[in-house]
Amino acid sequence: MENKLRVLLIEDSDDDAALIIRALKQGGYDPEHLRVDNAIELQQALPQNSWDLAISDYSMPGFNGLEALELVRATAPELPFILVSGAVGEETATEIMRHGARDYVMKDKLARLVPAIQRELAEVAERRRQREREKLLQSQLNQAQKMEAIGALAGGVAHDFNNILTVVKGYAELGLLRLQESQPGHEEFAGILEAAQRSTDLTRQLLAFARKQTANPIVLDLNETVTGMLKMLRRLIGEEIELDWQPAADLWPVKMDPGQVDQVLANLCINARDAISYEGRISIATANVVLNDQYCTTHASCLPGEYVLLTVSDNGAGMDRETQTHIFEPFFTTKETGKGTGLGLATVYGIIKQNQGFINFYSEPGQGSTFRIYLPCHRAAEQETPPPDKSPETLTGGGETILLVEDDPTILTVTTKILQELGYRILAAATPREALTLAQQQHDLPDLLLSDVVMPEINGRELAEKIRASRPDIRCLFMSGYPAEVIAHNGMLEEGINFLQKPFSMQDLASKIRIALDAP
Repeated sequence: MENKLRVLLIEDSDDDAALIIRALKQGGYDPEHLRVDNAIELQQALPQNSWDLAISDYSMPGFNGLEALELVRATAPELPFILVSGAVGEETATEIMRHGARDYVMKDKLARLVPAIQRELAEVAERRRQREREKLLQSQLNQAQKMEAIGALAGGVAHDFNNILTVVKGYAELGLLRLQESQPGHEEFAGILEAAQRSTDLTRQLLAFARKQTANPIVLDLNETVTGMLKMLRRLIGEEIELDWQPAADLWPVKMDPGQVDQVLANLCINARDAISYEGRISIATANVVLNDQYCTTHASCLPGEYVLLTVSDNGAGMDRETQTHIFEPFFTTKETGKGTGLGLATVYGIIKQNQGFINFYSEPGQGSTFRIYLPCHRAAEQETPPPDKSPETLTGGGETILLVEDDPTILTVTTKILQELGYRILAAATPREALTLAQQQHDLPDLLLSDVVMPEINGRELAEKIRASRPDIRCLFMSGYPAEVIAHNGMLEEGINFLQKPFSMQDLASKIRIALDAP
């Protein structure tokens, strides 16, 4: 089968041109060619076709191969240029090669022409593939940087909003404590608390996207975790949609917070459910995969290694190209107003990134969508089980002293009121320096340090270390809008750290304090 070849032939001799064309045909090509022999004709010919190759003589009346090469380079810099000449010295040939000619063939050795063309066309194809790979990687890098910037913004907004919600929830709960259900104002306080809780759910999704969600990872079998969720997922998607579960045998372990697995699967299944008009199918599958260097060269977020693959696919409406470019951005949604927050896939994206994994997807309008999640295989230890429930028997205090440190005055005030309501004696400090002074002045040891993490002067952990230098028995509980790097790495809490996520409820605060105080 002959290969089509579009050749721009720069040659003044009809006979030599015919010999070149015959050599191409003998080499298996079907050449479509145009012959020119001066600068004006060459300039006119270059934009007329998508040429595969330029073949040029060197010596022509009033025109030469070097001038032809310069015109080609100026107009079509990627077009391969091969010099075919009968009488050119080595010095001239070297000069024209230095200016960008891809090869040089003597007219009395045209047998070399076809191999030279084959070699050059192969190199052109490889250069084109390399450019496409670089373009794809740059696009993926740009998308990753955009998501990183949005994540930083989302995390900052969620942190500040969580501080505000801490105050709103605190005063709402205090109001409910002091009012009977039948009294005026009780219903209003309950409404405030309910709205604050819905806002809390939104900020936690934002923190998940920003990879600042508090996580307690354990080594687990993803098959067991998914199997344990199937009943809940079937209720979530409804009876009209079939749920197909395909667990792989001998699945490798992963290390991840089981609650985050629940979030990922729930969000993906809700998204799939909403893409199915009535009846349909959602499939969940697992597999062991090994990703090599070749795969990772075309996927910017990928590192070579062993992964557990979790795939969620549906046969719903699918997505167009424009939608696909935005699906992981927070608050982006194609659903009707009031039907979705636009945080589901953003949450999935953040959780997978937080666990050093990555996510790919494929979708076509009318053909459904497939999401592939790659989680690093964890080989280090035997499978762990979640720690037993440590819920304290009582949530009230017995007169213990708490050193409360918070640089936000409204949070300091409302938290003091709540702790007093719970039966604790409070030493309130607005700065770490004030806290150190209070700790040194007290004859009785404060039983617990309850401190914000990010503060002026020094952070909460440094404050705890300074106090423990003179009072080693003091218990510590840290609180923050998200777990800062001083107590966590990538949102994963360090072992032995007691942490309370803002905004917290009165019950959460009471429970965490008792756990910290009553620990052996």
